Amino acid sequence: MQNKRASLLIMLTLLLSVPNTYADTLTAAPFGGRYQAEYRVYWHGVYTAKAHYHVNKVNHNQYLAHTHIAPRFRFIPFEYDEKSHFTDTGTAIKPLTFTYHCREKKEALTGSFHFEAEKQAGNPLQDKISLVFQIGRLLEQSTSKTPGTKWSFQVVEAKKQKKVTIEVLAEETIKTALGRLRTLKVKQSAEASERSTNLWFAIEQQFLLVKIAQYRKGHLIGYTTIQRLTHQ
Repeated sequence: MQNKRASLLIMLTLLLSVPNTYADTLTAAPFGGRYQAEYRVYWHGVYTAKAHYHVNKVNHNQYLAHTHIAPRFRFIPFEYDEKSHFTDTGTAIKPLTFTYHCREKKEALTGSFHFEAEKQAGNPLQDKISLVFQIGRLLEQSTSKTPGTKWSFQVVEAKKQKKVTIEVLAEETIKTALGRLRTLKVKQSAEASERSTNLWFAIEQQFLLVKIAQYRKGHLIGYTTIQRLTHQ
């Protein structure tokens, strides 16, 4: 049971790592105001958690993305509440602050990361939420849709930072709660990890992230799908 709980924790964390996002979000005016999205997390085929995502426009080019994920069963002692405040330049996403309040078993994690105060040399720095919007921005560029195209980022999470590589895999048409969608499938992998994640971005829905699947040693262990989108 402990191993299964650990695997589920990774899946829930994954949702927040890439989690997050949705129609009308990744264009020159990415969000067009406010919206809410709902996702379902499946672990070994079982519907185990709900995720709610809220995006609010702070001013003409700044946004606040708020993610909350809660398990459906009491025996899963994990819950996550995280926020990313970032600027959209029209060509790139520039994170400003990342705040988090997470519960993992008996441990509570609360903190924040201020990007202007933590500038680093090397790979571009993103938080786990802003990264998804940045991938969408990159996929908008025609030269970035070629299979094999790669980017690297340093990604901020609640406990640590990690180096992440993003690779464009292929174009696929998939079924979703929003209908059949033509997508670009992208692979996300972390340095020194035996796990990898595939992400599907809907091409004709402004690179909406519609599906996530996590693999361990090549075997599927969980996936996340979008269920609902509401503009406010």
